[in-house]
Amino acid sequence: MYSSKEKILKTNVTDLEEEVAKTIQDVETKANDNQKAHLNQLYITGAEKVDVADKSSQALLVKIPFRSLPAFKKTRHAVVSALEKKFKNTDVIVTANRTIQSKWGKNPPFII
Repeated sequence: MYSSKEKILKTNVTDLEEEVAKTIQDVETKANDNQKAHLNQLYITGAEKVDVADKSSQALLVKIPFRSLPAFKKTRHAVVSALEKKFKNTDVIVTANRTIQSKWGKNPPFII
């Protein structure tokens, strides 16, 4: 059995992030083979509760790496519904972290 901490890609883990990872792990164990393959590629880099300006409620912001985005898109409904069941009265927002490198950062200029 996998640990829920294997779904988190950082060292300092909060309780909220561990609960989110545990929920994703539970969805993965209950999923069919097709979804299991995609959920196996899904990781999180962070999770936090954010206040919603118009409402008096809070939203759960889950951050995933950009390389996990295609896997998340295929299993979005199962993951979001499980997180909404776990965290009552909160909206779930999933965003992908992306690092954009400049063309000079990737390929330094050739100097003679």
